Amino acid sequence: MNSVQHVCVILFLMEEVHDMDSAMNGELKRIEELLMRLLDRIERLENLISLVNPDPLTSIALELAMAYTKPAALAVKAATEVLNLERGLGGMDPITRAIIEVLVAKGKPLSLSELTREVRGLRGTASRRIIAGRVKKLEEKGIVEVEKFGKRTVVKLKKMNRVNDSA
Repeated sequence: MNSVQHVCVILFLMEEVHDMDSAMNGELKRIEELLMRLLDRIERLENLISLVNPDPLTSIALELAMAYTKPAALAVKAATEVLNLERGLGGMDPITRAIIEVLVAKGKPLSLSELTREVRGLRGTASRRIIAGRVKKLEEKGIVEVEKFGKRTVVKLKKMNRVNDSA
């Protein structure tokens, strides 16, 4: 094959790659549009459910089921545990509730960094300093245990019911 033929083959291959790239971009855009429509439908469904049954157990169970893709029965058990802890404390602020929800839903000890990341995922925002402060208050009230492993701080519920063992 001479150099002219090489150039022709290279140009042909470049054109084929460009066509494939265009087709893939079109498919990716279609998938992105479908996902956006799906997210919109899920959000509308969540809003309808909260309007139909606004009780705390249902709203916490829905939040846990959606955030952690838990089966509904496990989400209800987790929500019940969160509400029982909340009643025992005489109420909770939203950040403390999110910490408890994460620990109950995960069903295992978490580092302070993991806990902060999970609360941020649940609430949309969370500061490590604020989470550490709330954890300290929960420890003082006997709700959580905090252990230090070098620089790593691990947090766990004292009486964890392991609601997600079968998940």
